[in-house]
Amino acid sequence: WYDLCAECSGQVEPITPASVAIDLSRHPQPLETAGELLKRIELLVGLKIRAGMAGSKWLAQLSAVMLDPHALSLGVPTVEPITQPEEYLKGLPIEVVSPLAQKTKERLKFLGCRLCGDVQRTDLSVLKRQFGQDGLTIWQAVRGGLYEPVKSVWPTESFTRSIAFGESPVNDLLLIEQGLLKLAQTASRELSLRAKTAGSLRLTVFDEDGRWLSDQRSLFKPFQSTLNLNTVLNQMFNRLELLEPVMRLQASFLDLKAQSNHQQTLVGELSEKEQEVTVESALERVRSAQGRASVRRASEIVLPRREQVLRAWRHAVEWS
Repeated sequence: WYDLCAECSGQVEPITPASVAIDLSRHPQPLETAGELLKRIELLVGLKIRAGMAGSKWLAQLSAVMLDPHALSLGVPTVEPITQPEEYLKGLPIEVVSPLAQKTKERLKFLGCRLCGDVQRTDLSVLKRQFGQDGLTIWQAVRGGLYEPVKSVWPTESFTRSIAFGESPVNDLLLIEQGLLKLAQTASRELSLRAKTAGSLRLTVFDEDGRWLSDQRSLFKPFQSTLNLNTVLNQMFNRLELLEPVMRLQASFLDLKAQSNHQQTLVGELSEKEQEVTVESALERVRSAQGRASVRRASEIVLPRREQVLRAWRHAVEWS
């Protein structure tokens, strides 16, 4: 179910074996996507689910409620996001504010601030006089602040990049192809900077209702160039049976491995004739320094007669 979460977000951080934090802030419809994800998780694991949505991890955990399986099966979003954290917290005891140390909570209660609302009504200058630099932390925490970014921990050795088309869904194939090209360009730069190649690639396409389709394939060749990645992404997109316009494209590059220290290809932006001249020039420089036999073309290698006969025989009888 961790992998299912990773399909809809590139930022998944396991908290415990039974809970994860997921960043949906970049989704055009985070509430609808969360509802679809919870529905799929419930179908996958067959267990009751607790979930919460807020601007910080600790507040999302605090606001988590048990979800109704029947409502999930109907696709009804049953998670109420905390859009006004200060209002939500004001009637709760100070003990629920997990970012604060227990010693700080005890001292606040000693000073008569037993509820979050009591601390919210206290001036920041007073908190700083009483708690020093921790005063600002207290002031932010009781208002639902202290932003905690969700770490991209799952899956390991991976990264995710996405393209959103704004508030309106896109049905224009040309715009979608441009989005895929931008994903390929971004990923190519990232792979080059990391000196890595991806072992597999997953493409996820979201519609305006938060639903998504995904396709994953293994990369048997160490693709890293924009041209190769764009070709693979377009092939994967064409295999998806989309019924609705597209709101967001997401590509996850998985199973990253160290890049081998040799040039993968001679293909570039040069014409075939220019490539030939460039290769010959490079070969001459190497041969002049290392000797004529140091580098040879494959076409210059003469195979033994026995190997030539066997190759001809395999070609004739279609046996390998």
